[in-house]
Amino acid sequence: MKKLRIIFIVILLIAWSMGTSVSAQEYRQPIHYKNQFRGVWIATVRNLDWPSKPGLKVRQLKKEYLKQLDKLRDIGINA
Repeated sequence: MKKLRIIFIVILLIAWSMGTSVSAQEYRQPIHYKNQFRGVWIATVRNLDWPSKPGLKVRQLKKEYLKQLDKLRDIGINA
């Protein structure tokens, strides 16, 4: 009974390692951002992502927003 349990665990570990190695290879492939739709959600509730604090003037809001959009564009976000 113990031998059967050990064999079963070894088979599960082998199957699991085969599955993870395939997905790791997928992540190593080059990423073509131009052919992909990549988007984000900018949370404004309780100033989670934007703006940095409540009560900012319009000029400061625009400056922070454009800075955030520039950072997102630099990492490949296009939507």
